[in-house]
Amino acid sequence: EQGVEQEAAKAELERLQEVVADTQKQIEELRKETVGKKSYAIVPYKGANGTTRRPIYIECTKDAVTIYPEGIRLTAADFDGPLRSGNPLNAAIRAAREELNARATAAGQTDLPDPYPLLIVRPDGAYAYGAAMSAISSWDSDFGYEFVDADWKLEYPETDPRLEQAMRHAVEQARQRQAMLAKAAPRRYGPRLAVGSGGTGGIGGDAD
Repeated sequence: EQGVEQEAAKAELERLQEVVADTQKQIEELRKETVGKKSYAIVPYKGANGTTRRPIYIECTKDAVTIYPEGIRLTAADFDGPLRSGNPLNAAIRAAREELNARATAAGQTDLPDPYPLLIVRPDGAYAYGAAMSAISSWDSDFGYEFVDADWKLEYPETDPRLEQAMRHAVEQARQRQAMLAKAAPRRYGPRLAVGSGGTGGIGGDAD
């Protein structure tokens, strides 16, 4: 019986050694794949001077102002009309706040998420940042901003389908209102932003 147990223990040891060797090999392969690849997550600071509120990520680049993780892309045309509280960007933010606060209220929560816009600015996104700031100038709550490098890969939370639907609906309605106002008074509501020099409808200044 002792001989049988020793043989079984030896076989189990060999099996575990193979598992360890395979695991080490997989770790090394993963390490090689991720060399030089880094991703960053921007989260609200929750210290004494921070906040527990949920951010609405708005990335400003040369070509667009994009709301993440929903991927709602706003270009120069979305900022051509009167930049009042009903503009597409402001409408999307308000729709998000109403949707999330309504959910919390329905769930009996007293501490509402009360989301706020967090502008993330790439080095080439100065014009887009200015456009976004103008668009949310009537925002009646706090907002934040963060400057990031051009090569930073940002990781955003998973998309909330219901929230995305509410935001996209609000943006489409705002676009329709903007178009009606611009059509009614074309001289008053001319283009507010220059179209990118590449002719793609991006947000930016003329090329030097």
